[in-house]
Amino acid sequence: MSVIRTVQIVSQKRTSPVSIVALFESLVASLWRLRKLIVPMLGRFVATDRGFAKARRTLSGRQVGPW
Repeated sequence: MSVIRTVQIVSQKRTSPVSIVALFESLVASLWRLRKLIVPMLGRFVATDRGFAKARRTLSGRQVGPW
């Protein structure tokens, strides 16, 4: 179930405590799948940023740090 559909159902105010728990579980599952996409992209971005920073320090003649 998508996050948008979850919000639509909750906004209709037809939810019982059991359905609220089910909606929360589906929201967590959606965010978990999204995390699987974002974390590797963020890791690649950080590695690229570190590479550019190292090249910039090397070109400026200030080789500083463990990178």
